[in-house]
Formats: sequence, C-alpha cells, structure tokens
Amino acid sequence: MMKKWLLVAILSGLLMIGFYPVAAEENLLPVWITKCPRANIVEAEAKVGEDTVKIRIKLAGLKPPLAYPTIYQEAQAELKKMVEEKEEIYFDFALGYTPTADIWVGYLYFLGEEGDWVTANEELIKKGFSQVDQETAGENLLNHLLALEAEAKENNLGLWEIENRPSTKGRRDRSECPSCTR
Repeated sequence: MMKKWLLVAILSGLLMIGFYPVAAEENLLPVWITKCPRANIVEAEAKVGEDTVKIRIKLAGLKPPLAYPTIYQEAQAELKKMVEEKEEIYFDFALGYTPTADIWVGYLYFLGEEGDWVTANEELIKKGFSQVDQETAGENLLNHLLALEAEAKENNLGLWEIENRPSTKGRRDRSECPSCTR
C-alpha cells in the first residue's frame, strides 16, 4: 500500500512541475534568435559555458522551396513570426552534428499553441513551407518529418498547393521552345 501511494505522489509531483524539454533532452541549449536571414537559417546567441556566442543555425530536415519565391518568402516570414513570438527557444543538434561546425544543424524547440513542445522544423513542414531534407534530418525524427510532409501534401498546403495543381493541357515546356533561353 505504501508503494502505491509513493508512486501516486511521484506522478502527481511530475504533473505539478510540468514537463520541460530539458527532462527529455539534457543537451537542449537556450538560444536567443537575433535574425532570420533565410527560410531555414537563423542567427542567434547562445550561452556556452561562461561565454555568449553568436551562431548560425540551419534547421535540420528542411529544404526550402527555392523554385517558388512567394512560398519561400512566406516560409521565411512564418519562421520569423514563430521565433519572435516565443519567450523560450531551445536548440538541439541533429544526430551527427556538433558545435565545432561553422553553422550548427539541428532543431529549434518552443511551446506550441496547445502547450506541448514542438520544433520550428516540424511546424514549417506541417504547414507546407518546406520539403523534408533527408540528408540533414536526424534519423530519430526523419520518419516523423516525412509523415508531416505527406500530410501537408494531402491537404495541399503551401508549396504542395502549387505542386499538386493539374497542368494546363497544350502548354509547352520551356525546354521544347526553341526561342526560349534558360
């Protein structure tokens, strides 16, 4: 009986404290975003030891839609909006990447609308603002990101709305036009 009450007390304590991303990942690093120069890159400051360092972060698993400038600009604006609205943002390296690189590759974590921890990477893919870059996505999140991409495709969100449009009949490809130059 005593063991049962002890277990209930411990679980209640965990619920009262709340789940913090550091509990799941002890390597999360608080970062302060200073600029969003691209749809998949942010500039930030991070406390490393006693020093505050300026870093560039590439969001792992994101391949921005360079072929669609309007969607690219929307993706960049969405990323900027996401990080500006958040009080706490944490960074975690994607598997295989380290802080010795000139640009850090990983995930930006923050509290989502429903109070759960999400990544900016997930949100951009879920909204159709990016394809999944399988080369930079960590193996631990790759399948999850691919599932989010499939959901965005199915719902015709962002770049997938353009990709899924039926092509116009009779329209010629530029490569077929002798007077068109690339």
